[in-house]
Amino acid sequence: MAFTEQELSEQEQAVERLSNEISQLNGQFDALLKAQGVTEDFLKGTDVENPPPELKAHVEAARAAAKRAGEERKGHARWEAKTPAGAATPGNRPGALRL
Repeated sequence: MAFTEQELSEQEQAVERLSNEISQLNGQFDALLKAQGVTEDFLKGTDVENPPPELKAHVEAARAAAKRAGEERKGHARWEAKTPAGAATPGNRPGALRL
């Protein structure tokens, strides 16, 4: 299957859009780092496996919040999974019309 000039042009445009989006997101990330007072030297000097105590506290709080959110989603998934797959609900009957 050969590419046409139009398909190649569309792919080049998609790559250009993605490149622009990445540049925009990098700018936003840099602005956030600057607003938080995080320098490039700090990022280079920080060991990911052994963060400073204040950063470690923030990471632990974020992990706990993510775990709570995951448990909540898992609870909802269990509740939804208990509903039988072929349960006839008013909008799920064969031939039923939704108004």
